[in-house]
Amino acid sequence: MAALAVWILFMCTVFTESEAQNCGVAPLNTRIVGGADAPASSWPWQVSIRYNGAHICGGTLISDQWVLTAAHCIITSTLSDWTLYFGIVTQSGPNPNQVIRTVSQIIVNSNYNNTLDNNDIALMQLTSSITFNNYIRPICLASSSSQFYNSTPCWATGWGRLGSDQPLVAYNILQEVQIPVVGPKECSCDYKESVNITDQMICAGQPNKGTCQGDSGGPLQCKQGSVWVQAGISSFAPQPCALAGYPSVFARVSAFQLWITNQVSAANVGFVTFTSSGINQDDSVVCLSPTINRDQISTTTSATANQNVTSAHNQISTTTSATANQNVTSAQNQISTTTSATANQNVTSAQNQISTTTSATANQNGNLTQNQISTTTSATANQNVTSAHNQISTTTSATANQNVTSAQNQISTTTSASANQNGNLTQNQISTTTSATAIQNVTSAHNQISTTTSATANQNVTSAQNQISTTTSATANQNGNLTQNQISTTTSATANQNVTLAQNQISTTTSATANQTVTLTHNQTLTTIQKQTSTTSSATVPKLSFTLILVICGFFTQN
Repeated sequence: MAALAVWILFMCTVFTESEAQNCGVAPLNTRIVGGADAPASSWPWQVSIRYNGAHICGGTLISDQWVLTAAHCIITSTLSDWTLYFGIVTQSGPNPNQVIRTVSQIIVNSNYNNTLDNNDIALMQLTSSITFNNYIRPICLASSSSQFYNSTPCWATGWGRLGSDQPLVAYNILQEVQIPVVGPKECSCDYKESVNITDQMICAGQPNKGTCQGDSGGPLQCKQGSVWVQAGISSFAPQPCALAGYPSVFARVSAFQLWITNQVSAANVGFVTFTSSGINQDDSVVCLSPTINRDQISTTTSATANQNVTSAHNQISTTTSATANQNVTSAQNQISTTTSATANQNVTSAQNQISTTTSATANQNGNLTQNQISTTTSATANQNVTSAHNQISTTTSATANQNVTSAQNQISTTTSASANQNGNLTQNQISTTTSATAIQNVTSAHNQISTTTSATANQNVTSAQNQISTTTSATANQNGNLTQNQISTTTSATANQNVTLAQNQISTTTSATANQTVTLTHNQTLTTIQKQTSTTSSATVPKLSFTLILVICGFFTQN
């Protein structure tokens, strides 16, 4: 029995190989070009599938009785509606080698999913067998052990549209285009979440080269030695066709060897193992970050030694996380900003209806959290104190104090201390006093504010406002809370430089070295993926089958 089993296996292998030797041979295929008319009989297995007399899809002859095509092409099971054309080059005009057959049986893969376009494969049986010649021959099919590496050169053929801007009618002359295989990882990265690239699919294409509406059901064929092997069945493509970054997608023939064999068990179908040369580059592909494609964008900026990161938008949530971060500025309406940093300097927020939270280790920064905001400033060695708003006055008093920021309407903040930590001010129309040694770059900007600065060795002191005058002075003051109305401000300092007061609805300007700007802006990016129908082409992309439209166009053309 064991010997008999070995003999049977040997004979099956010999038989399969002998059948394989008869398939995939195109005697008159003398040249290969991309995106051009195909010479007569270059692709002798190419079939034109016609519904009620009009070309609707392509197919391939795989034996003298069976044609392979895409499941989505089968729009009706009424056999009399279908005719198959073999040995033709043009859809109209003389085709001296033309042979026509009707259909006796249609088999659609039972696992075909017309929403996901998975398992997009079908078989059509001829009413009578066909005789092979130089113009009509079967193609070899890729066996289940075949490997198609990234960049393997292959060819797609069909009578589909030459581009998305072309009429939705079959092109007259059979077209051929050379396109490289795109590995499953890279293809999945290209389509992201818009399309699920499964193990039953194979991708191929490049910018301005690919399949289009009308090419559906046709072959993706690759040459091994002198034999042509069908790797895929044209399934769907992006819209517009051949869109850069979005390859055409085919049903992977090698995934269906068992299914095909079970359906056509009595037929002589040749399966060949195709093996790409070299190294599969798809194994090392890593997807880039997904594209943010919407309004009301959420932006995250993460940086080391990041200076001057600015975000400016409506209805934007911004998170800035940095080590040794300097001069982080946000300025908007209805913005929630979170700044988390180690040794963070110069964090400035300036808005209406803004909630700002600053959490830090060794953080030398003011915390702002509100509408008509209550500001807490906690800092040692603080520089660059900035305030900007209407009816607001801000005072920070510290020794070498860094990064105190206040920003709101009808808010005032007072912090007066040497090595002062965590001064909380929560008020309306409150003035602020800043008393400090070696304080630099104190900026305030408001309406109806009166500020007085008196200092020794003080440079560039500017005062400009009305109706307010207040004095607050303290040494080693911790957690001083001021809660008042209509308080004026006095700033007294030694070696104070660059104290500036400027007016009305002013946002903050931060200047720094090694400035980086992080910007994300995207609006309503929608792309449509459609069923294929012409050659030449290649989105987060909805798919749309043009088969039905072709049918309607064909119907009206016939009438």
